[in-house]
Amino acid sequence: MKVLVHKATQYWWPALKLFLLAACFWYLFHKLQQYDTSIWQRIAAKLSFKNVGWLGVFALLTIGNWCFEILKWKQLASTVRKLNVTESVQQVFAAFTVSLPTPNRLGEYAGKVFFYKKSERKKILFLNAIHNGWQFFTTLLFGTLGLILLSSKNLFRFNMREMMLLGGIFIGLALIALFLRKKEMGKSGYSLQSLWRKAFQLSLSLHLETFGLSVARYACFATLFYLLLKFFGADISFVETWPYLTTMYLLVSIVPSFVLADVVIRGSVAVWLFSLLSVPATVVIATVLSVWLLNFALPALIGSYFVSTTRLPSS
Repeated sequence: MKVLVHKATQYWWPALKLFLLAACFWYLFHKLQQYDTSIWQRIAAKLSFKNVGWLGVFALLTIGNWCFEILKWKQLASTVRKLNVTESVQQVFAAFTVSLPTPNRLGEYAGKVFFYKKSERKKILFLNAIHNGWQFFTTLLFGTLGLILLSSKNLFRFNMREMMLLGGIFIGLALIALFLRKKEMGKSGYSLQSLWRKAFQLSLSLHLETFGLSVARYACFATLFYLLLKFFGADISFVETWPYLTTMYLLVSIVPSFVLADVVIRGSVAVWLFSLLSVPATVVIATVLSVWLLNFALPALIGSYFVSTTRLPSS
């Protein structure tokens, strides 16, 4: 029987890796087709020696974004087994590859558990939820502050009906969470209540460090977005831009995306928000594409190597 299981593993694991890589490259191909030739020309025109200083700054911010993500995962995953930087790099980039063509990047969970024994995978799923939870909390925190500031400038006006609708949505979500708090989610064995309880079992220093690294990572990709807007010709200051920037990241984080639909969602939200600052749509779209290439496409291509070379750990 063990021989048959081993034989089956020899076939399904390479087939799964091939499928994941094919899905990733298919997604990249279709994503890049969404952009008009004029956007590519705008980007290509900026890739010259006279802009090498700008390009160097973009490279540093991109690497910083990756490094904070890698360090954050290293600290969390080390509570299961000691993880070195190289192993964290492999797992983070492989997760990028697997998650890219999946809705709301859910494939990131599967991309990481493949590196662990079956006995460790349940804990890894939990830690990845903590990992993403703190990043989302950071986005929610800064996005809410940005939204409040924009509302104070009367850029967003909410009447009583809209406020009641919004309140009703939050109350409804709270009631659903209350109802489902003891129900297990899928085959993970975790319920909302158990996740909350296990989260408090982690040390306070680990939570603070994860939150700090999440803020540092947020600062990197938010600054990168702003500087790319300036690079492509937007005449805006950081002080007037950051509320729009944080609001944009909040909106694209809470709106569900389904594979290629996220192209429309992210681009449309950015174009709409920055049109309020009179930033041309072509500048915004060139920025969105550049950020996506640096923070998603490039890590996914690097991760494709780690996916192709990954071996299932012995149980």
